[in-house]
Amino acid sequence: MINKMKSKQTILICLIFLILSSACAKKEEVHKFDEEKLLTLSEELVSEANSGNGKAIYDLIEETFRKTTTVDGINEFIAFQLSKTTEFDSIIKTTFSQSVHPLEKYPIASVVVLARFENGTMTYNFSYNELNEILGFSMVFQLK
Repeated sequence: MINKMKSKQTILICLIFLILSSACAKKEEVHKFDEEKLLTLSEELVSEANSGNGKAIYDLIEETFRKTTTVDGINEFIAFQLSKTTEFDSIIKTTFSQSVHPLEKYPIASVVVLARFENGTMTYNFSYNELNEILGFSMVFQLK
């Protein structure tokens, strides 16, 4: 009888401990990005890219990633993607999302800009860290 009572007390103490520890656990803080600022910045970078100027993008690339590329490399990539297009028409849509890196647990914001060209659409994708530095950039053209 005493052993049964001690088992119940032990289980009750463990449950209370679990409840208190989970209630006191620090929740993962979600960074609040300035959505409007990043949408505007991304549209400006699209305009620069459409002019063949990759320096504006390069200047915003996070330092670690900047070591893996050059302005010339970005310009070559932009020129290759733009060689598939004809006349730029307009930006069709921009979207914003944010998440947390699944392994490293740092916040990431993504902006996708869809632009219409005379012969198709270009999708520009920008990923930003909490300092509004570029972590990733891509352009993909789709013919009509």
